Amino acid sequence: MTSEQTSNKRSRDDEQTSNKRRKGSGKSFDWKLVMPTPQTFKTLLNIVEPTVSNVTFQVCNGDDETPVDDGKPFSGIRIDAINTSRVCLIKVAYECDVSVSDELRNEWFCIDISLLKKILKKVQASNVIELTRYTDSASVEVRIHDRDDKNNWSVSTVQLVDDTSECSNFDIVNMTFNNVVEIDLDRLKETCDLVDKIGSSVIEFSVEEPQNQPDNAHHNFFLIKAQGEGCTTQKIHHTVRISDDSVAHIKVVSDPGTTVAYDEDVMVTKYRGVFPIGYLNGVLKSMDRQTIQLYLGTDLPLVMSYGLGGDSSYIKIILAVRDS
Repeated sequence: MTSEQTSNKRSRDDEQTSNKRRKGSGKSFDWKLVMPTPQTFKTLLNIVEPTVSNVTFQVCNGDDETPVDDGKPFSGIRIDAINTSRVCLIKVAYECDVSVSDELRNEWFCIDISLLKKILKKVQASNVIELTRYTDSASVEVRIHDRDDKNNWSVSTVQLVDDTSECSNFDIVNMTFNNVVEIDLDRLKETCDLVDKIGSSVIEFSVEEPQNQPDNAHHNFFLIKAQGEGCTTQKIHHTVRISDDSVAHIKVVSDPGTTVAYDEDVMVTKYRGVFPIGYLNGVLKSMDRQTIQLYLGTDLPLVMSYGLGGDSSYIKIILAVRDS
């Protein structure tokens, strides 16, 4: 083959490659998702997986039919799944860029997130993650590239699976929670890990307050208790009230600026609930932000709310009450 023939062949090959790229980029797709914070998305998957592995996502493109809990239109992905024992419910809203070709089709899709986690294992904060569902495709394409260099990328696919998870329309918006406890995440992790180590299968949360409150004050104590194999543990946290609403929003603090002690007065129990410890440890181990909120209400499930960065991005873990 002469040098001219070789050159012509290379030109034809380059043109065919270019045509294939143009053809691939022009394929009809149902939706395309661009994840703005890859590390947060990975954290989301790590929190969800211990409870539900085959996860059904809903793609929301900002219309009024797919609002988040505050009723506002939402653009991103949602999860609303309950585990097989129907003890732990996961509710997730994660804001991201959503594109649809003509109209949103196949908005529900189910994948094994353990496979997605493997693909994203080496993803860094500087990367961009794109998830695309092409029309009539039985898989989701995962494309990863550096934020400042789109010329080098990786492309993987994750097969869609049958929807084996159970979805729940569990309504927490209209529930009345008597207390909202804001606590340092590391503090809660340490206590839950101790409860697990002493062999207890359940953990008890309670809110107590002194029978005789000082003037112009409202003191609370948030208690975490458990009984294990031949031993018990109890953590007592002095809290301060940070709102004057009917729902007591209380915050666990290191220095409440008061000398009121737990043993100095008769305590009145305002709330008490018992919950399985295994699910708590399963989701807490992958959380890394500073604080978490616990919503507590008499005869209601425990709701743990954990922010995922954006104003409308969150994960909520709902645990059924256990008999004490």
